[in-house]
Amino acid sequence: MFLQASMIWQGNNAHLQIDLSQVVRNWSVFAASTADGSIPTCPVVIEEQEMQRRENLRISLKEGDVFRKNMSEMMGVLPDGSISHENFYVAKERESMIREGVGTKLKDDLLEAERVLLAWPFHDFDEDE
Repeated sequence: MFLQASMIWQGNNAHLQIDLSQVVRNWSVFAASTADGSIPTCPVVIEEQEMQRRENLRISLKEGDVFRKNMSEMMGVLPDGSISHENFYVAKERESMIREGVGTKLKDDLLEAERVLLAWPFHDFDEDE
């Protein structure tokens, strides 16, 4: 949680929200016992509906991370985010095929397709410039 709080948010504090809800949910693990052995009440209260929203967000972010990792591996992207110049055009072709497949899969949900393609990794600059 301290790591998430110290990171630059750039308007997105989803990971911090998720971490905070995990602390609230597992408060007895984090809290120190009082002299009589009881655990003090957590000072942060998050309604169950909000806890569920954050859990759904955590699952969604995890799925996105797995998708990006798998896509990077299929394209030959190295762990540092780079790609060898020999594999550039192959990776670009694979990325295009994956993107087209995702677009086809989401053809019935135009709003979701727009959201996915707007945040599409590997498509944040023009390689031909």
